[in-house]
Amino acid sequence: MSSAAPPPAALPAGEGNRFLVAFAAAVVEGWSLTRAEPVARTGDLATCLWALDRGDEALRVALAVTAVITEPPPLGRAGRPDMAVWAAALGLHALEARLHRLAGRAADGAAAAARIRAHPALADAPRFLNGLVREAPALYAGARAEPVTAHGCGIVARRVRLLMVTQEFAASGGRRGRFLDPAGAQVQVDAGLAVLREVLERAR
Repeated sequence: MSSAAPPPAALPAGEGNRFLVAFAAAVVEGWSLTRAEPVARTGDLATCLWALDRGDEALRVALAVTAVITEPPPLGRAGRPDMAVWAAALGLHALEARLHRLAGRAADGAAAAARIRAHPALADAPRFLNGLVREAPALYAGARAEPVTAHGCGIVARRVRLLMVTQEFAASGGRRGRFLDPAGAQVQVDAGLAVLREVLERAR
């Protein structure tokens, strides 16, 4: 499982927003699809692009991960699944599904969502997932109150993706989805995107 180089949409050249430059530079410098943190940083960049209504670019960045990491990858020679990398990739699959749906590509969105539901990883922890919804307002308030940093944007971006993963699990129905709060998650997805937009606009 490899991709030799980050996608062109992730390159910092020509980017006018200083925080997106920081995100893009971090993605390019540490590009890897075999470690969780570089995958998560790629998700941060894609989520911030989406927050600025640059959905096409966000999708191209997300696809650089989701087209390769389609299931939990093997961890070393032991053959066990690397759930850290998969957990980081889940949010990008959720973002891909959302962007396809918003563009009217329902079938592509359903395919991305199916990959999440086939390997749920977090779905058996409804208390944790619902806690992400409850705790989001305090996290967002902290992001607004602190000096604006790329790190702070990344924290908000990761919460937004986890909330979308929660929604995908909820939509699956059955035992896993029954105890989740997709409507509450959507409220906090929208709120998180608004925070990112506000912060990133300040960086122009």
